[in-house]
Amino acid sequence: MFRELKEDVAYDLSELGELAECVRSSAEELRHRILAWLRAVYEASPAEAGVALPEVGDGWVRFSGFAGRVECPGGVVEVVPKVGWDGVL
Repeated sequence: MFRELKEDVAYDLSELGELAECVRSSAEELRHRILAWLRAVYEASPAEAGVALPEVGDGWVRFSGFAGRVECPGGVVEVVPKVGWDGVL
């Protein structure tokens, strides 16, 4: 069952089931890949390079500096940057 998520609304990730786990693991994988790329190409930390990384917390995910689509078995989550606000989910 697909649930449409509205922007600017906080969701409890535990209510979203598999979709939440897919988004969480996608953010962690993106974070890992960006860190590896920064180390390999620039030999720098994110702070040194001025790059924001996706963040995963207890019940929340924030895609800082990223716009795109996260394709999951339960649906597609579009990450769209907003002026002054870049959090999703």
